[in-house]
Amino acid sequence: MHNAVMQISAYATMGLILVLFILLVVVTGISWIKQDEEESLNQSTFEYELKNLSKQYRLRFYTRTGPLNIPSSNLLPGGLEILVLRSAVTEITVATVTYRVFSISDTNVPPASLGEVTFQVEWDLIFGYIRTIKNTSPLAAIGYSSRGMALYEI
Repeated sequence: MHNAVMQISAYATMGLILVLFILLVVVTGISWIKQDEEESLNQSTFEYELKNLSKQYRLRFYTRTGPLNIPSSNLLPGGLEILVLRSAVTEITVATVTYRVFSISDTNVPPASLGEVTFQVEWDLIFGYIRTIKNTSPLAAIGYSSRGMALYEI
């Protein structure tokens, strides 16, 4: 009889451990879901403009870093691209986007790259900025506002 009581006690202990483990998993899962919802409520978007005011060059999206939308693949002469940075209002956030520059008259496949231009967009808790951090292309990048950049032929 004593042996039977020991077996029941062992199963009860295992059952209790299993119930506690399941409760731990459920509570942890609920707290993660709640945290994700709170973080998404604190997120904002900040828009930056990029205008291609050249007449003979097109820009092709090459790469990006940070929480930035994926731009359209080509920015043609006269075109406008809106770059959207996702950030918490209370955090400094930086992202970059790089374009390769091509002549619109180049019909080779693939076309010859004339250089690259890389922009950095930043939210610094009060203002948003866009600036050129690298330019090896035949274009001049000129800021017309803290959140706007225009590209011209040199």
